[in-house]
Amino acid sequence: MSTTISHPIFITHDNTGSLRSLINKFLDWSADQQENRLAWQGIGLLVFGCFLTPLSVLIMSLTGANMFFILIAIAAMGVTLVLDLTAMPTKITIPAFFIGVIADITIIVVSAIAAI
Repeated sequence: MSTTISHPIFITHDNTGSLRSLINKFLDWSADQQENRLAWQGIGLLVFGCFLTPLSVLIMSLTGANMFFILIAIAAMGVTLVLDLTAMPTKITIPAFFIGVIADITIIVVSAIAAI
């Protein structure tokens, strides 16, 4: 057995996980959307001001949901509005917009389920 030669094998393994890479890809994409900043501001104001916030407040008032949910819905719109009016870069406004959308949709679903 003295004729057997073993060579070391080096394996690189990234242990950060796929969720971290998805978040990084999303944040990189958000930063690359800087030339479309005005469009994203308009989308944010349109989605919150015309659809999500009125819909969530209407559903919460019809179902008699907690006032804390109304506060969260209005705060989500307020964050998007303030970030748009201060002309923050898209790497900040787009993630805040999507977090607000997820919060409003969650509030709508929870209010609808609580009314059943």
